Amino acid sequence: MTLAQTQTDTKPLYADLPNHHHHHTHKSSSSSDQLNFKQLLKSGTIDKYGETFRFGPHWFNISYLSTMHVLGIYGLYIMLGLYQTLSWGVLGMALFFYYFSNVGITAGAHRLWAHRTYSASNSVEFLLMLMSACSNQGSVLKWARDHRVHHAHVDTDKDPHDANQGFWYSHVGWLLHQKRPEVVLAGRSVYMDDLNDNKILQFQHKNAWFSPFMCFVFPALVTGLFTGEYLKGMWVCGFARYMLTLHATWCVNSLAHLWGSRPYIPSILPRENLLVSIMAAGEGWHNYHHAYPYDYRTSEYGLWQWNPTTVFIDFFGAFGHVWGRMSHEMRKQGDDQELAEITRRDFEVMSAQAACWLLIDGHVYDVTTFVGKKLHPGGSKIIKQYFGKDVTDVFLKGEGTKKHVHTPAALNLLKSYRIGKFVENADAKKKN
Repeated sequence: MTLAQTQTDTKPLYADLPNHHHHHTHKSSSSSDQLNFKQLLKSGTIDKYGETFRFGPHWFNISYLSTMHVLGIYGLYIMLGLYQTLSWGVLGMALFFYYFSNVGITAGAHRLWAHRTYSASNSVEFLLMLMSACSNQGSVLKWARDHRVHHAHVDTDKDPHDANQGFWYSHVGWLLHQKRPEVVLAGRSVYMDDLNDNKILQFQHKNAWFSPFMCFVFPALVTGLFTGEYLKGMWVCGFARYMLTLHATWCVNSLAHLWGSRPYIPSILPRENLLVSIMAAGEGWHNYHHAYPYDYRTSEYGLWQWNPTTVFIDFFGAFGHVWGRMSHEMRKQGDDQELAEITRRDFEVMSAQAACWLLIDGHVYDVTTFVGKKLHPGGSKIIKQYFGKDVTDVFLKGEGTKKHVHTPAALNLLKSYRIGKFVENADAKKKN
């Protein structure tokens, strides 16, 4: 989220549903802004925005996640040695697959595909697709779509896991309900053209069997190959590890939006949370991430904060398989030769996620801090209307602003917010 958005749209989940659409009748609930048990049981359809939407429990997700937790708890029971002796080899494989699948989400679905914070070779993209499939959190296309909606409308009615609804809802409750009409419509309008033509992601998206295979069968086969414990590999490295991985990801949506410090943008809910970073391979530095979503490290101090995902990306960068790693420090580089090149598609992706980016005379600027500190003499509202646009004529010639031309001092100040050079397409993008 950026300062361009507000958090006033935080009604209860079903507060605006008309009673005549309910399949089950209930007495009207209180005016509390938190969900209550009666609201959770309501189901039916609602006519809104010229369409008919379903609301109420998502019974498939409820059944599926309940089953996975029963199997996962039994696997955890075995893993803790409460049922039978477990070899260190199986435990080691469980830890390996925990991070293997976690980093598939953090380095792949999140930082590479949802945010386009760096570019990767086809071999690394294919590896990350395998790793993210091992996490079995839906296809990358759906994951990235929901995450882009989250950043564009964080903690409002359009956010799939609005933290204003409380810990339970933002953690897992949002998966147990039909999506709000606002979330559905936001998902349709979010920019996805850059991912829809990705053949690697399309393979995963179109083959529903592949992710469950990678999540449960593959870990069992690999564990059995190295330890001879195929069945324990399924229970521990498959089901137990899967359950823990799910909660690690969900904690980013819940814990990292409710508990922790907010040193970068105090006015938003996302927080800095070390515990979440440990569980989710470096994804807990969340206030920073929402302030600078284009930074591939998702944290200010990079390797000095717990961030295995950054280590993974930098490892492949050292061998030339990853390039174009964008970071917040790029604004401190005054020489054009040192600036990363940002394609039109990158610019559109980040703008769709509500980044405070402007395009001026062939350069991209991130004015998040400038707007946050309310430094513009005419007020922040003037700048916000131009986010995601080419404002060269507006800034340099004063067009549309009663011919207000910025001073040389303003031009010098602008340079401190420069983060990259603008190029039309990936073919012109320089590898770093």
